[in-house]
Amino acid sequence: MDNAGSTKAGPALGRLLRRRATMKRRRERLLAMNTEDEIAIFFARWLKAPQRIGAVAPSSRFLARAMATQVDLRQTEPVIELGGGTGSVTKALLATGLPIDRLVVVERDVRLYKMLRRRFPGLRVVRGDARHLVELLRPLGIDAVSAVVSSLPLVAMPKAMRRQIISQCFALLGVGGRFIQYTYSLTSPLAGGGFASILEAQLGDWIDDVPIVMSGMIGSRQGWREVAYVECPTGVAEIARGMQPVRWGRGRRAWIAPGVGYRDAAGVPDVMRGEETQIIGALAEIPSGEATICLPGTHSKWVRMRDGRIAAFATAMTGEVFAVLRRHSILGRLMTEGSDGHDHAAFAGGLRRAGEAGGLLHHLFGARTRGLFGEVAESALPSYLSGILIGHEIAALAPDEQVVHLIGAAALVGLYREALAASGRDSRILDSDCVTRGLFLLASHLPSDDADG
Repeated sequence: MDNAGSTKAGPALGRLLRRRATMKRRRERLLAMNTEDEIAIFFARWLKAPQRIGAVAPSSRFLARAMATQVDLRQTEPVIELGGGTGSVTKALLATGLPIDRLVVVERDVRLYKMLRRRFPGLRVVRGDARHLVELLRPLGIDAVSAVVSSLPLVAMPKAMRRQIISQCFALLGVGGRFIQYTYSLTSPLAGGGFASILEAQLGDWIDDVPIVMSGMIGSRQGWREVAYVECPTGVAEIARGMQPVRWGRGRRAWIAPGVGYRDAAGVPDVMRGEETQIIGALAEIPSGEATICLPGTHSKWVRMRDGRIAAFATAMTGEVFAVLRRHSILGRLMTEGSDGHDHAAFAGGLRRAGEAGGLLHHLFGARTRGLFGEVAESALPSYLSGILIGHEIAALAPDEQVVHLIGAAALVGLYREALAASGRDSRILDSDCVTRGLFLLASHLPSDDADG
């Protein structure tokens, strides 16, 4: 009986082992796929559906890396990749240290979808059309994202399709969210009425019933219309007077707020766009007289207020320098991928180091040597580096006696509050949604015909 059973089981077991070995070899080939392999597969899919796949070859590793490094790893919301293809951008995103559970890839082509699933075990890959992105992500419990990284051929798409996709993306992106798109065109995929189309899609039937005020990079040289800066000292009235209209369609109109400019004692210019709207929206929470506001971010702003007006400000590129050092310097080579979780002890150590003699450049190299000598764990090095940079920023720009009012994303504001406390300074967190109140305040200064809708 036993011998008969083993005889019957033998072929079945052999087939199972051979199948597992085949699957293992296939997965190893996928993970080790070289550029020629990817081009062959991508070109084959393009031949089959050129209207859906906008390029004959996948993104190069240089382009993929350039796109991936635009993602802010300090955010906690998911990152969505549109058009995963053969996985070149996916691979670059994961190589930055982005945790695999924060990434979701959307791919429409069935063969590419299956290949991505095999190539990246544990990655959430969704098959579907980006025009229905909100609906596709709902079963995953995702209703807000920190970034959308798109390899879709938006410029080659019909305008209606392009508008649908971009509208879905912006419906998910919150304050500070990033839409990252490459294009082979000399014009932006949003050009040629793109801004107006997206705005119409977002507002729907409300668009003709309410006044529309926008602020931030929409008023920059790369935005809808470049709006000149107003100079410090400035307040609500001056910022409102600096707003400029954009007109389109059947007599429709919206207003774009200006940024704010300032020259320091040496005559060097500094600028902000968007932060001024947050500041005026927080005026009710700020005491009269002298006050200091800090808005942490890629380019942190330290703003000196006087009687409800922006008197002066300074910008620190702390967030951007951290990202560059983390991803493109010798310091980043020691840091474990996916090690961007906050380590309180390492962050505190970086803050203490920033308060010692030697200067920033010397302290930065010390982050490398402390990692080499095992004094700071590789997984904790990002927090140590962050402590050094934020510590130096606070030492240079924070007032000694005033309470610092903080506006920004909760995680980042928490780091600055911790750093300020370590330096013996008091801080107070303001409502991060103050930008909404700021926009309402600007709308109240519109000419009466606009304010009435």
